[in-house]
Amino acid sequence: MRIISRLLLALAMLHVALSADVASATEKRFALLIGNQSYDASVGALKNPHNDIALIGDALKKQGFEVLTPVKDAKRSAILGAVRELTGKLNVAGPGAVGFLYYSGHGAAEKDTNVNDLIPVDAKDPGTATFWDESVKLDDVLRLLDGARSAVKFVVFDACRNELQMPTRDTSKGLVPVAEQQGMFVAFASAPGRTASDRGEKSGPYAAALAREFGRTGLDHLNLFQNVKEAVISTTSGAQHPWESNGLSRRIYLTGEPTTPADIALWDSVRTSPDAASLQRYLERFPKGVFASTALLMIERLNAEQAQRKAAEQFEIERKALDAKQSAELRAALDDARQAREAALNAERQRAAAEAALATSAKTMAAATAERDAAAAREADLRQAQRKLEAASVTSGSQSAAEREAAADMVRKLQGAVDELRKAREAVTAEEAKREAAERAATEARKVAETTAGARDGTMQVAATNPAAGAIMRSEAPSGAGRFDGMWNIFFVSETCMNKKGVFILNIDRDAVALGRIERQIGGSKIAATGTFKLSVKAANDEKPVIWTGKLTGETGSGSYTRADGRCGGTFTAKRM
Repeated sequence: MRIISRLLLALAMLHVALSADVASATEKRFALLIGNQSYDASVGALKNPHNDIALIGDALKKQGFEVLTPVKDAKRSAILGAVRELTGKLNVAGPGAVGFLYYSGHGAAEKDTNVNDLIPVDAKDPGTATFWDESVKLDDVLRLLDGARSAVKFVVFDACRNELQMPTRDTSKGLVPVAEQQGMFVAFASAPGRTASDRGEKSGPYAAALAREFGRTGLDHLNLFQNVKEAVISTTSGAQHPWESNGLSRRIYLTGEPTTPADIALWDSVRTSPDAASLQRYLERFPKGVFASTALLMIERLNAEQAQRKAAEQFEIERKALDAKQSAELRAALDDARQAREAALNAERQRAAAEAALATSAKTMAAATAERDAAAAREADLRQAQRKLEAASVTSGSQSAAEREAAADMVRKLQGAVDELRKAREAVTAEEAKREAAERAATEARKVAETTAGARDGTMQVAATNPAAGAIMRSEAPSGAGRFDGMWNIFFVSETCMNKKGVFILNIDRDAVALGRIERQIGGSKIAATGTFKLSVKAANDEKPVIWTGKLTGETGSGSYTRADGRCGGTFTAKRM
């Protein structure tokens, strides 16, 4: 059985080979190549159409095509005349003839008529009625070729160039799709409505791919043009997608029938693989296979994509490392800011306590001074009374027992008054020393408060200018009233105030005390656990108080403001930084 199978396979392969020889001996092949590139500046000159038709012509000759005299930089009549010549050749050749028309140059579709046009080199002023009247309708070309009813026709339009200068949006640089034409295979270098590239050192990308596939053996027209499509998509990184319309009822082997079915079978199994190694296995088995060129291009593309992925992964690793470093530095800066803020708050509390102690000392000093003055007055009164008693005794010449007792009692009272006055004076002296100490303490506390407030304002600029700092502060915010801790942007608008709109930064410390603008310290105000608050901020223009009343909720807030004198007001919204 194994011997019989091998014999049948050999006979089948011999039949295929003989059929290919007969076809090549009887099949007449004709090719017409048209390349337009020397356009008027108003249209847009091209550089590769002449190179394109030279490259395609050489490839077709190697596959047995009789290449008619190439048509370069043709006007409308020359293009139509050349197509008529090709049609005549095909009709003379009879059944089984193959015609191949390749056009490289400008082409476009007129929006109003939805008609595809090939642009001759003498056309000018794109978009005008004259421009379209002087162009060659694609339908006219297909109609002429349809005159060769018994021939197989391939029509390739490598047009729709990016370089075409269209002044209005009424025209598309791309062609519109054509209906399936019986007996014809129509190929566009780019998908309907899209443009094709004219870039390349020796030819455009579509011509290069087409010529390369004509150098492969064993390709029918479907595989050949599919390979061209895949190669163009790969070389242009997906920017250009060729398009075809197949009106042929059978496969046409433009480069000879395949002699290695295993080649096609293996290619079909790996062509959609995302793994370059699978495609490499195909090349190792069929280094000169039908799909070797496409496999090489796909491997290059897959390798490039893999390199891009690795570069992206490395970039992500480096970005995360940098983010971690910056986050650590930011957290350190925020710790400094928190410490500075707490120091400022403690200094402010100490200043307030020192001011209160000074006020209390002043009151005590005033009371001691009043007591001293009263004691001095009592002493003066007693001395005057004593002098009166002494004067009366001198006048009478003698003292009775009662008068002597009264004089003794006066001496005791006077001594008591002297002692009381002495103690009052000592008390005043002591309170004076305390008041001076309290005054020195208050002065020092004021200086410390001012210094720490300045340090706090400087460090808090980190949170004011870095969004990440606000995110970290929010993530570490305490619960309760303290959950509003951090920096808030206050956006305000008004129709009645001098400043119609603006923004300032509100700083709320961990004790839920709103300290106001970063650039201008104001009196603190408690933020309630519900988020409500009321602040008094000095107006920028005249330092008059402006009352801000609002409520914070999570990440946002809102409220209103008005000057204390009632001259103007407005509304505001808050957003956590």
